[in-house]
Amino acid sequence: MDTTTRESNSLSDRSISSSTGGLSNHYREWLAWLVQAHARLDRAVWKAYRWDELEPEAVSEDAISGRLLALNLKRGRVLTPETRTSTGA
Repeated sequence: MDTTTRESNSLSDRSISSSTGGLSNHYREWLAWLVQAHARLDRAVWKAYRWDELEPEAVSEDAISGRLLALNLKRGRVLTPETRTSTGA
């Protein structure tokens, strides 16, 4: 890399840092927003399943998987081909 390119890159880096707080600041802000959005989504899904007795963070992934499996098995029994034809669904 020649001297002119290095000086240009250095100047560009300094102007980004001084005018916007730096790219790492933008990354930290974006990451914080993403973490908050994920937590809101977790709570919305939690409520949709009517699992309001605990916070999502307080339940292990194995316990959540167990709950989902139980729901799927229950729904599978309800929606078998035989029950669909007998109920008209």
